[in-house]
Amino acid sequence: MRSNIVGIEKISLNAESKLSEYELDEYCNLTEYKREDFLLGRIALKQAISSHTGKDFDQKVTIKNSKSGRPYINDKNNFFCSISHSYGRGIGIVSPFKVGADIEKVRSHDRSLLNYIADIEEVNLVSDFFGNQTDVITLIWVIKESVMKGMGVGLKLPPKHVMITKMTSTRSHFQVNIVDRESSLTWYVWPIKKNDFYIGIAYEKEHREEPNIHWYRDTCLQAAEN
Repeated sequence: MRSNIVGIEKISLNAESKLSEYELDEYCNLTEYKREDFLLGRIALKQAISSHTGKDFDQKVTIKNSKSGRPYINDKNNFFCSISHSYGRGIGIVSPFKVGADIEKVRSHDRSLLNYIADIEEVNLVSDFFGNQTDVITLIWVIKESVMKGMGVGLKLPPKHVMITKMTSTRSHFQVNIVDRESSLTWYVWPIKKNDFYIGIAYEKEHREEPNIHWYRDTCLQAAEN
């Protein structure tokens, strides 16, 4: 089986009914503004798991986080997963191999952030990926963050150690190399634009595949228009 990816566009009423008892305890301890993100990510991932296995889980599945913050599916060690959320949108991906996902709303950033996360060669590689309106900072961020989530390291790895090295011949995705003292790995990342959001889906080199995100309008899981 390959990966399954689900995106959700908003929260509907009684969405918390899809949480397990453990997750509901976590949810109730969150501040109000973090609860929406929590629900979006977990329900998206649970639907991805259901699509992946052909079984309906919801409350039967508990999603936890490791000490590094990486999500995992309790009692299902044969799955890898990733969650991301931003401004009322959530993404969940499940796979038999390492994967990473990141979604970010396109918005203004201080230019100093670009110097922190990327070199000029990387900027030139991605600068017109979505045409002349490409937001370079957001695009580079989702590419690198999706890889760091796939590795399970988050921001513990300096962004410049995650190097965008080339655009593939199909011009649909990028090769990303990890360069530090402990590893030298290759990942491939597909950037996707949906309205005013950028999404990065990352796979290790040997497991790369073109991603297909199944979008739902809300947590009642009504199919959204592409």
